[in-house]
Amino acid sequence: MLCLSIMIRELDIDKLGSQAGWAYAENLIRLTGVAVWLWLLARVAGHRQSLWQKKLHILCTPNSVLTGAGVLLYMASWFFDKSIVPLPQDRSQLWEETLQMSGTVALFTAALPPISVNTR
Repeated sequence: MLCLSIMIRELDIDKLGSQAGWAYAENLIRLTGVAVWLWLLARVAGHRQSLWQKKLHILCTPNSVLTGAGVLLYMASWFFDKSIVPLPQDRSQLWEETLQMSGTVALFTAALPPISVNTR
């Protein structure tokens, strides 16, 4: 869901055409994303006690570390997107896109199922 949310944020659907329908479609997709997040949070809320008891185990898994790295990379790209780092526009955009792509790779990798290795 985190990857889908980032994709929805990055996709400028309203710029696909001049019709008013594109802006409506973008708002509908974003509202659908919010609804899915609320549904997901409601599902997780029912298990909050058991999740809280296992918080250290959950946070130390490779999936959590990769997810955290992906989020941090996306957060770091914001400094280049808003030109807070004093670089020429083309280099700033290069760093922004590189950090976002690296964050996406980290999030995608975190979502992959673990590979079991047969040691026979």
